[in-house]
Amino acid sequence: MNLRETIIPLVRYWWLILLSVVIVLGGIVIANKISKVSYDGSTTLILKQMVAGPEEGQDYKYDGFYTIQANQMFSDSVETWLEAPDFVKLIFDRANLSAPEGMNALKGVFDFDKVISQSVAVRLNRGSADEVKQILEAMIQVMKEKTESLLVDKNSKPLFTIDTTPVLVLQHEIDYRLQFGAGLVGALGLGAFLAYVFYAFEDKKKEKK
Repeated sequence: MNLRETIIPLVRYWWLILLSVVIVLGGIVIANKISKVSYDGSTTLILKQMVAGPEEGQDYKYDGFYTIQANQMFSDSVETWLEAPDFVKLIFDRANLSAPEGMNALKGVFDFDKVISQSVAVRLNRGSADEVKQILEAMIQVMKEKTESLLVDKNSKPLFTIDTTPVLVLQHEIDYRLQFGAGLVGALGLGAFLAYVFYAFEDKKKEKK
């Protein structure tokens, strides 16, 4: 196919390309108009040692080396807990809210990133600012209780607890430029494809005649 054969279908069926652009971009506008407002919430969990360091006669396993291991175990555990449906449901129960139905829905509630070994940034998106705050505050409580129950000394006293950054809740912002840019590229591609299909169909009709 030479350049001329490439351009002819696009010129002849320019209206298909224009129609595709109008439909796709119009659909994006309508979808944004009817979509519900949502809110993003975030906080960072930070593992904090409850004692300054090993006291005289203290078991060797609570020295600095094992503090580092505890930090690593903490960040790995947080990620595992936040993907566990039963743990997520416990958070919703603590917040007195109805948990999402289904295993995959529960696993997808929280988004998180390991900042450093002893801290994990946690985020979620919900339809209500109050709900976002309730869930994050309940998550902090449950995380603190679980951490203090697991990382204990030989007398079952907590060695670590959790500090957090303030819970931040903001209205979710939509990147309209990205949406329209991607929509425009997709619409042009769709229009061009339809133009070639119509042109090929037209050629076949001519050949039959």
